Amino acid sequence: MDDQFYLQDSRNHAYVGDGLSFWGFGGSGYVTDLAKAQVFTWGGARDHRDTDIPWPNAWGPGRVCEFVLDWYGTKLDVSHWARDWAPIWSAIAKAVDILDAKALQPVGAVIVRMDGRQHDGW
Repeated sequence: MDDQFYLQDSRNHAYVGDGLSFWGFGGSGYVTDLAKAQVFTWGGARDHRDTDIPWPNAWGPGRVCEFVLDWYGTKLDVSHWARDWAPIWSAIAKAVDILDAKALQPVGAVIVRMDGRQHDGW
């Protein structure tokens, strides 16, 4: 199962023209630009409305375009996808590095305490 999801609001009033609406960063409302959309874990996505549709983040541009064309009959242009998303990927990578360092602080503390101790099998 994919680890990250965008949540599409599928209610009838949630469409902007022929665009889909997704949950925005930090509860900022709905957005049509995935670069401004909140990314959820499966648990977070599952706990939202029944009308929300989780879109796996790992699909990538090609898969998203196929899905939109198949389900909604709208063709998307992905010729500038990488350029448009580059700042978002950089921001995400930086945020993940910060969160990863915070999450590993307790592990580092245990390693420091255990340093020098000998145990069977170590």
